Formats: sequence, structure tokens, C-alpha cells
Amino acid sequence: MARPVEMSEYIAIDAYDTFEERHAYFPEMMGEMLRRFAADRPTTPKGTPLPCRVLELGAGTGIFTRRLAKQPLVVCTAVEIDANCFAALERTLLRYPGARAVAADSRTYRSAEGRGEFPYIFSSFADHHIRPEDKTAYLDGVAYHLAPDGRFIVGDEFLPDHDADDPDAWRDAVRRYHGHIIDVSLRRAEELTAAGDEPGAHAHRELVKLETAAMESGLARQGDFKVTRTAYERTLTEHGFAFTSVTIGPTDRDDVGGIHVYEIHRETSL
Repeated sequence: MARPVEMSEYIAIDAYDTFEERHAYFPEMMGEMLRRFAADRPTTPKGTPLPCRVLELGAGTGIFTRRLAKQPLVVCTAVEIDANCFAALERTLLRYPGARAVAADSRTYRSAEGRGEFPYIFSSFADHHIRPEDKTAYLDGVAYHLAPDGRFIVGDEFLPDHDADDPDAWRDAVRRYHGHIIDVSLRRAEELTAAGDEPGAHAHRELVKLETAAMESGLARQGDFKVTRTAYERTLTEHGFAFTSVTIGPTDRDDVGGIHVYEIHRETSL
């Protein structure tokens, strides 16, 4: 198994931690992930959530983790391999006694608690950092940790449909997805500048830099391996998972790909 390319090798981590929350559709994606968790998790007869252990794979700097750690009676284990992201994650989780950061590779990590110990596993903007050839090892880890009737909740970015065997079509798909996100940020920066909100406009201009770096890393196949929804769903099915999904955005076009949330479970739990 090849050494993973850490995100900090091509993304400015401090900028990412500061500005990524404004990424188009990202806040809505995280909100949908938490909504699905809240709707599914066990409660008392009066509707009070019961204590719940969760695992997050590829936690990055903790943008989603801190939202997860704020949920009532959640004990969260957050796994991250990038040393620079992990340092930021540890700092973030100091404020949340119910969460702990683990420096490990999501492809090979096995919790000391043992098999099937997590009723919920999360991945936020992380699955596309797993190389296609490493998906089996990664999903084997998900299956190892997930309780028999558990849920794997994924929010991620996907390319528009294209001929994966045509290098030019693939490059065009990468540029179309990232170009759309860049265009959204540029428009938002212009709107905020016109409204006199220069800090907000600056944040979106920084997002353009981050998204451009992500696009370049994808084109170089360096740490960013986005696929189409069709390819992702085929991989899930091949590994014995069933799923439902919802489109977060854009919702008015299908030519640029987009951001989606998947709720995944073992086929045998149906």
C-alpha cells in the first residue's frame, strides 16, 4: 500500500482551517449529516438521546468533528493521518472532553475497542482522498468497525459523469467541478464586496486559492481522487453496502457534479 499524500503537502492547512467552512454547499452538507444522525440515533421513551460512540475517519483539522462533538452524549473518536491536520485537530478537540484524536491511517486503523463497536461512522470531505486501489482496505475497515445495524454517513464531492477511460474527458470533469465551486466563491466575494463586507469577501477569495490547489492536486492525482457518483456507488455495492443519498448542491444542474450525503449500511442489515 503506497504512502498517502498528506493534504498539507498541497493545501495551506491554516488557511483551510480558517476558510473551508465557507466552501459552497459544505455547511449544508454537514448539517444534513448531523440531521440524519439525530433522526436515527436511539433515544429514551421521552426522546432524550442515549449515549452514543461514533468514529470519524479522515477528520482533517476538525471542522466537522467539533460539530459532531457538540451533539449530546456523543463520545467521538476522530482519526487523521496528516501530521499538520492532526495538530490542528488536537487543538480543536481540547474544548470537547467527549472527543479524542487518533493519529492513524484510515485505510488500516483498527480501534482497540474491537469489531462492530461503532453504531455510527462519519466521513466529511474525506473519502475522495482514498486512492481507488485502496478503497477495499478502507471499506474493510469501515465494515470492521461498524455495528451490524450501524450507519456510515458520508458527505463528499463528486465529479460529473464522464468516460473514465478518456483522459481528456476526466480532466474536463475535474475542471468542471472545481470550476463551479470557484465560480460560486468569486460571485460571493463580489456580492460581499458590494455589501461592504471586506472580511467576508477576503474569505471567499482565499477559498478560491484553496479550491484551485485542490483542482491542481486532482489533475496531478496527488492526494485528491474524486470520482463520479456512479463509480462510488458501484464500489459500495461491490463491497456489500446498501445506501440512500441526497443531493446538497448544486440542485439546479447536473453537468458539474456536486456535493452529496450518503447514508450507508451493510446489505445484510436490510
